[in-house]
Amino acid sequence: MKVMIEIDLPNGQAIPTESDIKRLTSPDWLASWWHIDDVKGLNKKLTKQECRDVLNMVDRGHDANIGINWDVIRYYIDEVIEERESA
Repeated sequence: MKVMIEIDLPNGQAIPTESDIKRLTSPDWLASWWHIDDVKGLNKKLTKQECRDVLNMVDRGHDANIGINWDVIRYYIDEVIEERESA
């Protein structure tokens, strides 16, 4: 079966690879989605970019034994705020 997918990407966002799309549509993969609005909901004072920074830090630094949860996100929010205040 062949399917055509059209995606409107924001400026600067990379085009998803074929393997990315296969993972997203396969029943053999599980993905957990977090959005900058989830981060913003925990701290309204963060900028959009800081929320993105939090998600990037979560992606790079979370412990697979713990997973990604609200406590992990709060930890990285604190890291971003600490970086902002020390700059």
